[in-house]
Amino acid sequence: MKKTGTYFLLFCLALYFFKCNSIRQYTAKKTPHTASAANDRLDLNTKAYHVNDSLTEIFFEVKNDNLIYKRTDTSSAFYAEIKVSYSLCTSEDCKRSIDTSSFYLLDGEASEQVPIKSLVHRFKVHARFGNNYYLKMEVYDLNRLTLTNKMLTINKSDRLNEQNFFIESGGAPVYQQHFINHQHLSISSANNAVSKLQVYCYFKEKRAASPPFSNKANEKMPQADSSFELSAINGRFFLTAPEKGFYFIKADLNSDIGFCLYTFDVAFPAISSSNDMINACRYVMYKEEFDSCLNAPDKKQAIDKFWLNIGGSHERAREILKKYYARVKEANNLYSSYMEGWKTDRGMISIIFGEPTNVYKSVKDEIWVYGIETNPATLRFIFKKRQSPFSDNDFVLERSDFYKDAYYQAVDYWRQGIVYNERAADR
Repeated sequence: MKKTGTYFLLFCLALYFFKCNSIRQYTAKKTPHTASAANDRLDLNTKAYHVNDSLTEIFFEVKNDNLIYKRTDTSSAFYAEIKVSYSLCTSEDCKRSIDTSSFYLLDGEASEQVPIKSLVHRFKVHARFGNNYYLKMEVYDLNRLTLTNKMLTINKSDRLNEQNFFIESGGAPVYQQHFINHQHLSISSANNAVSKLQVYCYFKEKRAASPPFSNKANEKMPQADSSFELSAINGRFFLTAPEKGFYFIKADLNSDIGFCLYTFDVAFPAISSSNDMINACRYVMYKEEFDSCLNAPDKKQAIDKFWLNIGGSHERAREILKKYYARVKEANNLYSSYMEGWKTDRGMISIIFGEPTNVYKSVKDEIWVYGIETNPATLRFIFKKRQSPFSDNDFVLERSDFYKDAYYQAVDYWRQGIVYNERAADR
C-alpha cells in the first residue's frame, strides 16, 4: 500500500511538472493532431519565391478532384468556384495580420465528366529581408461549403535557403521537393551573383524506425556519397533527379544552408509497388515473415497472402490493408524529410497507434498524448527536433522500455485484423 502511494505521488509530481512546462515552453495549446483529415479536404499546394529583398511571390495550386461542380440550369456549363483568403502574419498564431486579401477562382466544364486538373494563381506579398513570416491561407469551396486551411512559412532570414530558388519541371513550378527518378528540373535564382551550385549526392537506402523501446542507435545523419558542380546556362541550372536518394544543393560552400531535392516513388505519398508495400509492413510483421515476403519470387502474392491471413477473408483483408496504407500515406504527407515519412519515428507511432488524443508543440519538440491526461496508463511520446541541414521536419523519439507492452498490444491488434485506435480519420 505504501509503495502504491509513493507511485501515485510521483505520478502527480510528474503531471504537475509536465503541465508547468506546457505553460512555460509550449506556445500552442493542446491541439488536435494534424493527421485527422476529412474526406472532402482539398489538395492544396503553395510555394514561396523571393523576388527581391522586399517582395515574395506566392504560387498557389488546388487540385480539382475534391471540388464540387454544379450548374444553374440544364443550358449552362458545370462550374466550380473557390474563394481564397490569406493573411500575412509575423507569428504562427496569426493574431495580428500585416496584410490580408482574397480572390476567387472559377473553373467551368461543358459536361459533368470533369478531367482532373489544377486551378492555379500567383500573387505577391511585401516581406522584407531579415524576417520570417507566416502566410495563413483559407480556401472555401463555394459549392460544397467546406473550408481548407494551410499555413506557409516565409523564410527571409537568409539568401541561400530553398525559397530563394525557383524550381520548374516541364515549364511548370514545382510545389514539392520530391520527384520521380530521372525527372528533369530547372533551377533559377533572382540573385544574379549565383553562377554555380554545389550538389551533394546521398544514395543510401534509409532504414525504417526501430520500435519505441529499442536500444538501437537512432538513424545517423547521412554522409554524402559524392558531389558535383553545376554551372548556370543563361541564368538557369539544369538537373536530373537521381535514381534514388536525394541531392543537397548549396550556393555557398562556406555555409550549411541549402536545399534538398528528394527522389521518392512515382505514387508518393501513396505506395504502389509490392516491394514498398512489404517494406512499409515492417512494423507489424515478424522478422521471418518480412524476410520471406522480401525474398518471395512473387512479391505481390506474398503481401496479399500476409494481409489475407490477418483479415481472414478477402473483404476484411482489403478493408484493413486499405486503412493501414492510408496511415502510411498520411505519414508520408506529414513527416517526410530526407526519408519517407513512414520510416521516421513519428511515422511509425502514427501508423501503429493512430491519431493522438492531443499534441503539444514547442520549438524544440513535440509531445503526443494517447489517452486521458490524468490517467497513469496514458502514453506520452516525446519527439525531439534534430537540427539538420537537410530538413526542418526531422524529429527523433525518446525511446523507453515503458512503451514495450503498449507497442506489442497495438501490433497484436493489427495482427488480429483490428485497426488499432480507429477513428473517423481512418474511415
